[in-house]
Amino acid sequence: LLLEATKVDVTPVKPCTQDDVVTEECVVLVLDENLHRFPFEGFPFLRGRAVTRIHSLPFLAVSLLNSPHCSLDTKNARFVLDPESNLQKTTDRIMPFIDSVNARGDGWDWSGVVGKYPSTDFVETSVSKQDGLFLYCGHGGGKGSISKKSIESLVQHSDSPIPCKSTIILMGCSSGKLMSINRKKAGVTEEVAMHFEPEGIALSYIIAGAPCVIGNLWDVTDRDIDRYSLALMDSLVGERPISTALSVANARSSCKMKHIVGLAPVCYGIPIFAKMYQ
Repeated sequence: LLLEATKVDVTPVKPCTQDDVVTEECVVLVLDENLHRFPFEGFPFLRGRAVTRIHSLPFLAVSLLNSPHCSLDTKNARFVLDPESNLQKTTDRIMPFIDSVNARGDGWDWSGVVGKYPSTDFVETSVSKQDGLFLYCGHGGGKGSISKKSIESLVQHSDSPIPCKSTIILMGCSSGKLMSINRKKAGVTEEVAMHFEPEGIALSYIIAGAPCVIGNLWDVTDRDIDRYSLALMDSLVGERPISTALSVANARSSCKMKHIVGLAPVCYGIPIFAKMYQ
């Protein structure tokens, strides 16, 4: 387990007062497959702090080099909500929040697909938007909307060296789980030696260039993770900017099952700050 503390300075998009410039410390966890399963973010020494995960030090170095060019434009987000059309209560809970954001006017535009699978072009365009935000609320990590293979193929077929430029939020069961292909069919982890590094759809987004991906380490209940999602989004569109990593930490208190569900969401990549608008 390696902990690396970094500081991130944030300058507002539009000139504001000196108090609007934010400095935040973040702890970065570099974990192997065995340690990855543990919700270190809920341990007392990390509880309530901005924490992210990254799978290797070279990726951390590259991410930090690119970090001055990364931010989060919460005014213009894209979402996929209940694509399998069997989570109506989730739709009923999430859509009023999205409608309230759009009702702000002044350029606020959260648009997406509800109750059906989006086109591949819609997802690829959404995740490739500079400083964009892509939200998925449904089963798993959204592989029915865009597969892990399709995400990775963006690297090969895109004209940009960084094809995925949006922050990704995957609010489905085990959407942030990583596992080695050697162990997927093993009943006990010790039965098969690990010859390959852990993989998962969250990591595929990181490899494709996403600066930050938020997902769940294990299966969660829909009602409690909806509470979490609403608290997370409310934090990201708030008046005072805090990073995606700290928003992930603060939203845990909204869950009734604070350990079973509240500790499932984790943040991969680096902390990204939302742009501030006056």
